[in-house]
Amino acid sequence: MRGLKDFDWTLLLTVLLLSALGTAFIWSTTHWTPVRDAYPGQQLRWIAVGLLALIVVAGVDYGRWAELSYPGYAVIVGALALVPLFGIQANNAQRWLQLPGTGMQFQPSELAKVAVVMALARHLRYAKRLDRFSGLLPPLALAGIPMGLILAQPDLGTALVFVPALGAMLFVAGARLRHLGYLAAAGAAAAPVVWFFGMGPGQRGRITSFINPEADPFGAGWHLRQSMAAVASGGATGEGFSSGAPVLLTRGFAGHTDFIFATIAHEWGFVGGVTVLLLLFLFFSRGFEIARSSREPYGRLLTTGLMAMLAFQSVVNIGMTLRLCPITGVTLPFVSYGGTSLLVCFVMAALTLNVGMRRKPVLAPGALG
Repeated sequence: MRGLKDFDWTLLLTVLLLSALGTAFIWSTTHWTPVRDAYPGQQLRWIAVGLLALIVVAGVDYGRWAELSYPGYAVIVGALALVPLFGIQANNAQRWLQLPGTGMQFQPSELAKVAVVMALARHLRYAKRLDRFSGLLPPLALAGIPMGLILAQPDLGTALVFVPALGAMLFVAGARLRHLGYLAAAGAAAAPVVWFFGMGPGQRGRITSFINPEADPFGAGWHLRQSMAAVASGGATGEGFSSGAPVLLTRGFAGHTDFIFATIAHEWGFVGGVTVLLLLFLFFSRGFEIARSSREPYGRLLTTGLMAMLAFQSVVNIGMTLRLCPITGVTLPFVSYGGTSLLVCFVMAALTLNVGMRRKPVLAPGALG
């Protein structure tokens, strides 16, 4: 394969190690339950699908994928629009669609992460007048339409991950910091509107429980209190692998999904938590280095957006475990249990590897489709 000599094996290794670590703790947290084989088995199947997707996505020149940016974006926005009509409801949210005749479910909002970043990269690579506020309106619309549809599900956590990706890509594309500051101020001013019209009672309860977990200790504050107790009890080296599963899963604690970092910190202690942080730091250092060293605009913008999105997701997930961020329901990339979300993480890693292994010169407008 052309460009294989530039393939970033370190980035791939961190993906595999994080995925293996996540699967181990998914088993640790669920093996004592009646469905003990379902979660780790399903996770392994999704990892296999993710690896296949990684090979395919990384194997095709990313210029070809760039040509599909706008059609892919349109398909995903259409799927998001269908969720309120045909979506499957669970946990007070309507976020999943079922593929006809297959019984398989997927979450369009997860696929939107890749589609939006790809569409933004294609628009911004040779966008003009980004030094003017009016030039920011088209990329704001590209990101804002799917964000609005996702907020309506309601899914505030997933909608928020588009914000750092958009900001980072606009900055790299040449937008002025002053204008980005105005956008940030406008977003803060819109917070009351999001609070009353973009968030359900459960999501508002997560915010209030972040401020005061004891206000509803067995309701909205339950997960946060359990998470903090799990992390604190882990100490330096933890209580031992698989030692705390019955305690952590009491009353449905999400120790294998959103709060898997709490499970790791409880069973492997400070050592386990630092191990995860170091692997994530290595992954992002390699990803942002690929973005920095790419001379071709689409590749640089694409990898910047993908890495900013995954980094924000990681910070928020670990932060909510430690009560540094409100609980938003975002997963820890490559580690948390999940189907579509895990597959999307592998696709993001594949696109980053794709750009890194194909060092293109600066191309003229239209050269990438």
